[in-house]
Amino acid sequence: MSGEKVLDVMDLLGGLEAKPKKEPEVAAAAVEAPKPKPEPKKVEIETEKLYLLQPRRDLIYPLEPGFVDGVSYTGPSGSIITKEMIRDALLDGENIHLYGDAGTGKSTLARAILDMVNADVIAANLRVWHRNQEALKKNPELIAEELEPYSELPYPMAHYSSHEGTRSEQLMGKPHIVETAEGRKIIELLGPLVDAYENGKVLIWEEFDFTPPSILGEAHLFMETSSKEAHIYINEPRVIYRHPRYGVIGTSNTLGAGERAMEFAGTQPLNAAFMSRFTFTVKVGWLPAEEEAKLILNRTGLHDSNVDKMLKVANKIRRAYEEEQVEKPISTRGLLAWAREIRRATKRIGEDKVRTMDKSKLWRDVAIPSADTTILASISDPVSRDAVTDAINLF
Repeated sequence: MSGEKVLDVMDLLGGLEAKPKKEPEVAAAAVEAPKPKPEPKKVEIETEKLYLLQPRRDLIYPLEPGFVDGVSYTGPSGSIITKEMIRDALLDGENIHLYGDAGTGKSTLARAILDMVNADVIAANLRVWHRNQEALKKNPELIAEELEPYSELPYPMAHYSSHEGTRSEQLMGKPHIVETAEGRKIIELLGPLVDAYENGKVLIWEEFDFTPPSILGEAHLFMETSSKEAHIYINEPRVIYRHPRYGVIGTSNTLGAGERAMEFAGTQPLNAAFMSRFTFTVKVGWLPAEEEAKLILNRTGLHDSNVDKMLKVANKIRRAYEEEQVEKPISTRGLLAWAREIRRATKRIGEDKVRTMDKSKLWRDVAIPSADTTILASISDPVSRDAVTDAINLF
């Protein structure tokens, strides 16, 4: 009997061992994996919408926003010419030639003339830009089709700056190979002269008197104000037609006769037939002192007592240059560089400290050291350099 009990106990123990061990319950919250954080919503803005948010700069801002108004220029014999006269000649289809000493503002004037002929569209586009910005502030989900488009400029700019190595294809154009879905394809890559002629742009052609005369010969037809069409061969022969808004504004240091060749090394004596195609010629001289001071203020923010002395130095050297006592004048470009360095020096010293300086100390401790790395550094002729140094120390 006792054996039966033993068996019963063993059976019982075996049954207990056979039962699976129950794991303690764990709160569900303790074992739940953390929920992934939602990814930030990606806002995809289509290309057209980006363009409407921030269009090409030339569509809403002038090329020369700091240009000084009210400046007069002269013809070769001294007659007074205004910006309005130059603008009207350009709109009437004349080829404009701006010539004068380095740094007088020829290229600046050329761009300012373009600002004048495009002014209404630029102003209208800027208003559109502001309206688009306001609309998107109110509703960022607006799509491109719900924003206002911009108007293209009636007189867009093409640009080329000549040099002694200027080649025909740089002005006219060249074949160009591109990869397409169908394979390689040869296309025309128009040069700035042909592009302006066919597509209605105003070519600002800087330093054209550096161009070899043989290359300029190819430009004769495009510079002829009476031409209506031209035959070109870039990729294949074709005829292009003169756009009614095509124009040219050329800049140079000389009148193309090879004058002052030592001073403006690299300039070419140009063919009289080419020069005759510039039908409106303007000599760009130095700005009057009052206007030059405004320009320095507009471009650099400098308006302290140094500016008056800087202009006196510049005009003294310019008079010496006209009297052939020095080989190089102080240009407007040089004055702007000098003014920018004065501004940087002022920040290094501390504007509060500079404000407490008297005028003579301000000139001696700020303006004179700033001239050394700007206007003086650009003068290699020792006579001119000594003259500028003497003029600076005089004031």
